[in-house]
Amino acid sequence: MILRKSTLLSFFTFLMFQFFLSGQPLPLVEFNVSSGMGLQGSKVCLDVTVNNFIDVESVQFNLSYNASLIIPDTFILSSSALPFISNGNFNENNKTNGFVNFVWVNEATTIPDGSLLFTVCFTLIGEPGNISPIYFNGQLLDVEIGQLDGNGNSVNTDEIVSNVGTITIKANTLAVFGS
Repeated sequence: MILRKSTLLSFFTFLMFQFFLSGQPLPLVEFNVSSGMGLQGSKVCLDVTVNNFIDVESVQFNLSYNASLIIPDTFILSSSALPFISNGNFNENNKTNGFVNFVWVNEATTIPDGSLLFTVCFTLIGEPGNISPIYFNGQLLDVEIGQLDGNGNSVNTDEIVSNVGTITIKANTLAVFGS
């Protein structure tokens, strides 16, 4: 059997192409929290948006914050790009400890970059001048994203990009310091 160089080259190119297609990691899903500020006792609402939400079948994580400064009291879902999201996706049993768990499961879903997942409103209970970060992690509930890979197989990862938002508690009076 005589093989031509072009046949061997085509065969190896095909193998490399198959390896390249199946070996590409999925981009990490990116969760973004906006920032805001308000007076002690007021309510501040922050948007949670996503990027790289491609063929996602499931999501679970904690929303974390400083519970001595802010407490979540409302989740607004009316403008969510995420299908079948409801208040039942949020477990607020640990909200006084600084954690709200989020779990969502559905068929593979892709939504455009910058899409709104939900809006969360916090009551500001801390003293003026304090700042609370708001971010996603796996401290109480492991972070897990289930996605379809390029071959249609379900794969799970415990890695996400969490872009931190903040709430600043501002004073309602102006203090002037002089010499």
